[in-house]
Parts: sequence; structure tokens; C-alpha cells
Amino acid sequence: MNEHEARQQRIWLLLKQGRIDRAEEELRLYLADHPDSDFAHAQLALCLTQTERHQEAHQEAQTAIGLAPDNPIAHYVHSVVLMQANCLPEAEAAIREAINLDQSSSMFFAQLAQVQLARQAWQPALDAAENGLEIDPTDDDCANLRSIALIRLGRRTEATDTLRGALERDPQRVLCLGLSRP
Repeated sequence: MNEHEARQQRIWLLLKQGRIDRAEEELRLYLADHPDSDFAHAQLALCLTQTERHQEAHQEAQTAIGLAPDNPIAHYVHSVVLMQANCLPEAEAAIREAINLDQSSSMFFAQLAQVQLARQAWQPALDAAENGLEIDPTDDDCANLRSIALIRLGRRTEATDTLRGALERDPQRVLCLGLSRP
């Protein structure tokens, strides 16, 4: 593994551990050496969003898109940033662009479902989650989002069945949705 790959791996590990400040520091050092890295700008946008610096996060996401307009991950990150800033129509447009560029990622459909849930568009959220599950039937994010949409649509039995399957795959990842509440 070269130094470049080791740095990226270190950044991913810091993000996974929730050490956002340290990840941001590493990303800024990385960007000092590689200012044209769309990957690093996108990752920095996610860090800034997690620390609620939405304006800076938006700028970094736009920089990532400017550097690689055909990179669906940059548009995905832009959608995450916009959603966290409660700019839901723009978040939807950004994730739809990611999907237009790459229709094979269940993660993109999970993000679309999440945006639709935030917009209280229950059926479109369900459709997006189901599209993601068609790509990857084991995607727990899509399964969780499908369950939430089903609950909102009053289809609790189907939601319970979806959660049961996800729980069997990975009990640690499944969201507790409180199925007994109205």
C-alpha cells in the first residue's frame, strides 16, 4: 500500500470511528498536497456537515462536483449535505443526478428514500427503497427505509416482515422503529 492509499484508509477509519475533527484535519492536509481530489473534497463536505457547518460543506460538495461532474458520489454527497441543511428539493435533485449517472447503487436509492421520507412523500420513499432492494436485497438501509415508509402508509404487517428479514441478517444494523406506535 502506498502513502496515498494509506492516507485515504486512515481517513476512512477516522470517519468510521466518529473522529470527525481528526478526519477533517487529515483531509485538509491531504488537500494541501492534492487540491484537485474530488474524493477528498466530498469527504470533507461530509465531515463539515456532521459538524453542522452547512455553508462550508455545500462549498466543498460543489467543488467536488466541479472537479468531477460525472462522479455520482460527488452528487450523492451533495444530496447528503443539502438534506442536512433541510434543502429537500435540492437534495432530491442532487441524488437524482447521482442515480442518472449510476443506477446500480442501492446507496443512492437509500438516499433518495431518505429525502422522500423527510418530505413526507411516503409512496415515493417506498418506491425508492424498493428500487434499492432490487439492486441489493441485503441493503439494510433500504430495508429500514422501506419499513418506515410502509408504517407511514399504514402497512405494518409488511413493515414487520421487512424488519424481521433485516434482523436475521444483521441485528446490530437494524433501526428500532417502534412498530407498536400509530
